[in-house]
Amino acid sequence: MNRGPAQAAKEVQANMVDYARWMSAKERLLKDHHKLLMALYRIQQFAAQAMMEQETAPALRLLQQAKQDVRIFLKSMEVHAKWEEEEWFPIVRSLTETDLGVLEDEHEAVELFAKKFLGQMDRLESSVSRHDL
Repeated sequence: MNRGPAQAAKEVQANMVDYARWMSAKERLLKDHHKLLMALYRIQQFAAQAMMEQETAPALRLLQQAKQDVRIFLKSMEVHAKWEEEEWFPIVRSLTETDLGVLEDEHEAVELFAKKFLGQMDRLESSVSRHDL
């Protein structure tokens, strides 16, 4: 089947739109992942500092800051995961046969770990007596 110049031009234009969409989404993906990784690094720093503390009160304050940051992280992760599901995954699926289940599993594992930390912090805070502070 012969394509005319007009049809070829439409296909090139469509490919350019797809490429621009891909690049824009890729930039957002990288930016979001960087922000999420930096948030995890900050949480890890609070936890590491808390482990080095000799006194209960300063250690607990650091862990409470980590707890607050984990809550913020979970909200950011939820927004990011929704964007990936609605925007990123459809783009990737349109270009490749890649199974994205692994990425979805990673999101669930991170969320589970963060929620476990929050639960442990709740137990810790309820078990620390006022005289320890």
